[in-house]
Amino acid sequence: MEKKSDSKQAKITKIEVTTDKISGRGGLFFFIKYVENIRFFTLFENYFRFIKGSCKGLSCFEFIKQPVVWFIDGTDTSMQSFDRRKCDESYASLLENRPDRMATSHQIKRMFHKFSFIRQMVFRSVLPDMFTWRLLRLK
Repeated sequence: MEKKSDSKQAKITKIEVTTDKISGRGGLFFFIKYVENIRFFTLFENYFRFIKGSCKGLSCFEFIKQPVVWFIDGTDTSMQSFDRRKCDESYASLLENRPDRMATSHQIKRMFHKFSFIRQMVFRSVLPDMFTWRLLRLK
């Protein structure tokens, strides 16, 4: 059985250059907003604020957001993808960052090296807080 095509559908009539920032990862924006609304980044930042030794460079929030989105995205799992994403203005705007506030692979590696066994104890205290918070939201 053939389906009739709807002649009222919008058709592409021409292709032009645009100044809009277009990203193939548009669904990540909604994920980021969800994670921000459940205050995950705030909770994480409260526990791991001490990892960042100085006030120079990226904020703790920016350091947390970029790897979390990188884990969820999964299109490029190499650490060098942070260097490529730093040059991508559409990806920066997707994360609501300026391109100069995007982390490089070297910065991310240094951040991950700061996590040691002692800080794993902090992770263990974050998880019950997240669980309790979720239970309170369900009531």
